[in-house]
Amino acid sequence: MLKQFTVLKYLLPVIAFFFGKYLHAADSTALRPLHEMRMQYKSMQVDKMGNLYVVSAGNQLFKYASTFEKQSTLNYAFSGSIDAIDVSNPLEIYVFYKELNQVLLLDNNLAYRGKINLTDWGIRQAACIARSYDNGIWVFDLGDFQLKKFDKKGILIQSSGNFRQFNQAANFAPIACIDDGNTVLLADSISGVFQFDVFGNFVKKYQVSGVCAVQLLKESFLYIKDNELFEQAFLTPKKSILQFKEDKIRFFTLQNTTIILGLPAQIKCFKYSN
Repeated sequence: MLKQFTVLKYLLPVIAFFFGKYLHAADSTALRPLHEMRMQYKSMQVDKMGNLYVVSAGNQLFKYASTFEKQSTLNYAFSGSIDAIDVSNPLEIYVFYKELNQVLLLDNNLAYRGKINLTDWGIRQAACIARSYDNGIWVFDLGDFQLKKFDKKGILIQSSGNFRQFNQAANFAPIACIDDGNTVLLADSISGVFQFDVFGNFVKKYQVSGVCAVQLLKESFLYIKDNELFEQAFLTPKKSILQFKEDKIRFFTLQNTTIILGLPAQIKCFKYSN
């Protein structure tokens, strides 16, 4: 799902309302600052309850309330660099260690609950992982260029076939995968965004390059390029949603009428006003 990409997969009716009421003709003047904090960080995610999860530059994982008050810290000593986290199920958090080819499982208090060694499942080099909607796990394996879905016992459930039949880029290395129960997205900052069904069947490629973050909705996805937020519907052309004053946006997440932006050494939370 995942590296350096931000993804929310819930509250779709509320988000749809938000689009209709606020985003149709919004600009940065409609944003009201709520909270901010300064820290050196690598990535961030927001769960469906509005809790913020931040991976620090020193590979510590922190959980914050929507008010940016610290709630928990990963209390399990584990060597390696955290490449991505998946908090789509806040009761079971996935922490991906790419260099170790492993996924750590945590509860909602960031307490250790288990570990998956992807090598034991035949995955030679995982580029990204994501929780499947039925609580399995999607893995893109650079060893054979396939998107694969496993259950928690390591049994292969679905696979896409060799990805080169959909994409000819020589240096393709996806950094995010998202599953909302209807659609699976696989994103690469150079090659674009690839749409699959939940059985791993290829649907469509979107020529979207240079994106820093993506978020899957019911019939579309959002992404930020430079300092502009776009919506790409599955059946219609993309449209610009919002222009930010902030530069060098690394991450974003949109929930209800709140937007959180990840900037260099700073995370900001905004709310829309009428």
